[in-house]
Amino acid sequence: MRAECRAAALARSFTTAQLSWWHVGDEVADAARIVVSELVTNAVLHSGATGVTLRLDCTAEKIVIRVQDDGIWRERTTAYHYDPAGQLAESGRGLHLVHAHATDCGMQRTPVGSCAWACLPRPGRER
Repeated sequence: MRAECRAAALARSFTTAQLSWWHVGDEVADAARIVVSELVTNAVLHSGATGVTLRLDCTAEKIVIRVQDDGIWRERTTAYHYDPAGQLAESGRGLHLVHAHATDCGMQRTPVGSCAWACLPRPGRER
């Protein structure tokens, strides 16, 4: 999809449809939508990408989410102010949400951009 503001909404809709097809329970589906939204939003806002690709894989043990972009990640141009209470922050919680839901996650450079990924446990499986 194009790296634009509506990409996260499109990605969430795709995720909802695919997880429903796979009969993934509501709790995992909700977590997956949050993770997808955060990873796609980060790619759109911070990579300078023109395109973003979402890939979902499902095994008996986990859901794997991959967000590939064709951009080059930019350094922050503004100072980061850590607000532990989160009361003043307007953004910056995305990766905390990903870490809260995922059993494993990361980001790697690719020959054409980068790929952020996260693994979520399937229902009935331990984290």
